[in-house]
Amino acid sequence: MPHTSDEFGSRPPPGGGAESVRQSARDVAESARAAGEHVAGTAGAEARSAAESGKEIVASRLDNIVAALRASADELQHRDDRLGEGVQRIAEQARSVARHLHDQDLEGLSRELSSFARDNPGVFLGGAAVLGFALARLTMAPPPPGREGYIGEEAGEGDRL
Repeated sequence: MPHTSDEFGSRPPPGGGAESVRQSARDVAESARAAGEHVAGTAGAEARSAAESGKEIVASRLDNIVAALRASADELQHRDDRLGEGVQRIAEQARSVARHLHDQDLEGLSRELSSFARDNPGVFLGGAAVLGFALARLTMAPPPPGREGYIGEEAGEGDRL
C-alpha cells in the first residue's frame, strides 16, 4: 500500500532526510565558525586595548622619569657642568622616546621594533638583556617605606601586587 503523505500532510522525497541532516550539519558548522570568529575578534580587540593601555602607562611613567632627570640635571649643573649636560641629554632622549610612544600606534611600534631587530640583531639582543636585568632588579628591590605592596606614583594610586 503506497503511502503518499505522512502525518503532517506531505511525504519527504526519497533521500530527503539525509539531505536535511547534511544541511543541518552545515548550518551548525557555519554557526560554530561564526561564533569562533566572533570570540577571536573580541579577544584580539581586548588584547589590543590592553596593550594600548600598557603603552600609555609606560609613556606616562617615562614622562615622570624625564621630569626627575631634568631636575637632577639642573641640580648637577650647579656642581659639574659636563655631568649636568650629560644627564640633560639623557633626559631629552627619554623625552623623545616618551613622545614617540604617545604618538605612535601599536602596529607602527611593532613594525619599527621588528625592523630595528632585523637591522641590528646584536644591539637589539643586548638592549633586551639590559632591559631584562633592569626590570628584574626593579622588581626585586624592596619598596620604599610606606609603599609596600604598591606600584605607582602614590600609595593607593598604583596597582596592588
